[in-house]
Order: sequence, then C-alpha cells, then structure tokens
Amino acid sequence: MVASIRKEEIIFFINLITDYLPKKTILKSLRNFIREKKKYSLSNPSSFGLVLFQQDSDPIAIYDEPNEVKILELLDHAWESREMEKNSFENGLFEILSYVFRKGREIKNVYRVLVISDAASTRSDEYYNAAYELIIKAKYFDTIIDVIRVGDTTFYEDEIRLKVITSESNGGLFFCDAKQFDIVLSSLIQRKSEFPIIQPTREDLEKMMEDKTFYEKLAVDLISLDIDDERICSICQKEICAICELNSDDLSKCFNCGAKFHSCCITEYAIANNIGLKHIFRCPNCETLLKIDEEFAKILYTEKFEEDMEEKIENKVVEKEIIENELQVNESGQVKENIIKSELEEEKPPETPQKVEEEVIEEKEITVGGYFGPRVKVKTKKQLKIKELEEPLQEENIPVRKSITSLKPPSKVKICPICGANIFNSFKCNNCGYRF
Repeated sequence: MVASIRKEEIIFFINLITDYLPKKTILKSLRNFIREKKKYSLSNPSSFGLVLFQQDSDPIAIYDEPNEVKILELLDHAWESREMEKNSFENGLFEILSYVFRKGREIKNVYRVLVISDAASTRSDEYYNAAYELIIKAKYFDTIIDVIRVGDTTFYEDEIRLKVITSESNGGLFFCDAKQFDIVLSSLIQRKSEFPIIQPTREDLEKMMEDKTFYEKLAVDLISLDIDDERICSICQKEICAICELNSDDLSKCFNCGAKFHSCCITEYAIANNIGLKHIFRCPNCETLLKIDEEFAKILYTEKFEEDMEEKIENKVVEKEIIENELQVNESGQVKENIIKSELEEEKPPETPQKVEEEVIEEKEITVGGYFGPRVKVKTKKQLKIKELEEPLQEENIPVRKSITSLKPPSKVKICPICGANIFNSFKCNNCGYRF
C-alpha cells in the first residue's frame, strides 16, 4: 500500500569539519535543491531545517522553516565558526531525533534528514549504540536518513555504521567528490514517502515492546471535557456510546484538537489503528500521539478477536449450507436426481453373490458314411449350467467386469448330427448334405 501524501520536512545536517567542500559549492547546491524541491511539490510544499554545530557556542538548530532564504543566510553567516576539531555526527542525530519525537507527538509528518559529511566519526561504541536505539524508535515516526559522504578517500572506518543507520531508516548512503556532490544531492529531490512503506517485521514489534515505556511517556492521555463542551462523540456521532449503549461511558477529548470520544469507540479505533502497541495511537482528527488504558484495550481486543472468530466460523457454516442447497437442483433437475440416486445407492444393502451360466460341451459318437462307416466323436450340443460365484473383490482401482449374462448372446448355431460340422442359418449341411 502506498502511504498517503503528508507534509514533508527536510532537515539539513551539515557535518563538514574540513575545507574539502567550499562554502560557495554547498550554498549553491542547497539553493538549487530547495528550488527544485518546491517545483516538484507544489501541491504539498515542504518545510526545511538546518543543524550546524558551532565551535565556541551552542549548535544552530532551526526547524520547519518554509523560507529557504533564512536557512541559506544562517548557514552563510555561521560557516566560519562551525565545529572543525571533532566530528559531531552522533550528537547531531541526537538533536534532530529529539525534535522529531517532540514534533511527532503533535502531528504525523515525514521527516527527511540529509546528512552532509566529509569525515569518519571516531566516537565510541556507546555513542553509536545510543544513536542506533533512537533511529529504531524514529522509524515509527516516518523518519528517513540519507548520508552523503564527500571526499577522495576510498574507505572510511565508520562505513559499516553508516550503512546500518541508513538502511534501518529506509535511507541511502552515497559517496562522491566535490564535483559530483550537486548531482548526488539533486537525486534526492523525489519524495520517498510516495514509495511503498515497508511494514514492521516481528522483530521490530518485539523491539517496540521492549521500548514500551518510551512510547508511553511520549504519548499523551485523553483529558476530561469542560462543562460547556458538546457531548457528541467524533467517531460514532452520538451522545450515548453506540458500542456499549451505556450512559456511564463518559466522553474524553484530545488535548490538542478537542475531538471527543467514548471509551469504547476510541479503544476500538486504537486497536485497529495503533502504532504497534494496542493502547498507543494517533488522534483520528489531528494525528497527535495519544494513549488509553492498556488493560481496557486488551479486554476489548480479546472480545473483538473472539467475536471475529465466531463470525468467521458461522459464515463458513452458512456458506456450506448455501452451497449444498444450490447443488440440490439446477434448471434440468439433473443434479438433484444424481444426489438422490447416490444417496439411495449408499443405503442399498450389499448384493448377494452373483450367478453365471457355465458352458458344458457334450460329445457323441456317430457313424459316418453308412452303418459300417467309421465312428467319430462330434459335439452334439451345448448345455448351460448355473454356477455361483464368490463375492466380488472390493479392492480399489480394479476395473469392474461385466457379468456374462449381460453380454450379447451369440448367433444361433446348429451342429450336423452326421459329420459334426457347424451349420449357420441353414437346413442343410454344407459338408455332408444332411438335411434337418
């Protein structure tokens, strides 16, 4: 599913501690990027931010600024006083993600962090691990981090760390020299929130459960209504809860926008639209991060789950009955006839052993050529003898043989009593001339 288009805030984190990339180049590239970005997103304009650490004063941090002129003037003015003795990569991420969490409580935006760096970070593993933990949490606030490393070095010792950070945040890692910088930066103009959003994996949800306290502190409780507030639920549009139908289900409201909700209504909404924890969700009206009672959410979720399972089972039973009824008869009535016939065959008692007719040929001695002629044995007639067969085998995949009595009888044949020749449809023997 493609995410709906929301406001995008682009934050430039300038982490350049050398003179490899001139100020003129960085200002020109950022100006071109912002202008093209505004053309690209006219229907939903982006806002911009800037983070730049200073050598002898607090870092510069400005956010959600629609006017790019202010961003560029501030960077131009503070360029010479920027921090150039130590790399502030992790500290810059701490500053930016803290803002994202604060802002994310109020509204659901897309945050694009563009880190422009020219040197590897040599901070300890503790710094990196702390930054990584925050990045994992920031994924649920639609935060994308891209890192552009400018320089002529073929390998940086923090390269693996950068790949992990950018991949976890659905961003990218780019290496370039000063001439390629403008091209690489321009390639990031397209809005990444328009790409398919990867759903959290089971490992991500398990990690979120470990950080449940963090999200609970970040979210805000619903507050009570004032005396003069209208008592109509923003979800069911009724004064009495449409789910429990109890007058005791009091309304609460969002502290930010004032939208009002019954406990049952907002809990059912939270179960269907939570951030991974069933009791933490965004306000359906203003997208502020809210929370409700966790135990009540669990109870309602269990009841909802059981009802859904019972409904699915009931639907399957009804569907089966409908199919069976539809098969009972069609336009010609043939289906119904076949069903009845098959049912009668199932109730039919087992057949008795079959009886077949066995051929028995009798021979008789006769004189050929007169009284003193030679005597020969001839077949005079065929007799049919009834013989009972054993019960037929019931093994599977054995072809059923037809009974002898069901076969077509042979044509009528006579045997000459003089010479024993077979006579077909005639009153005279063609061999000896005997007449019947």
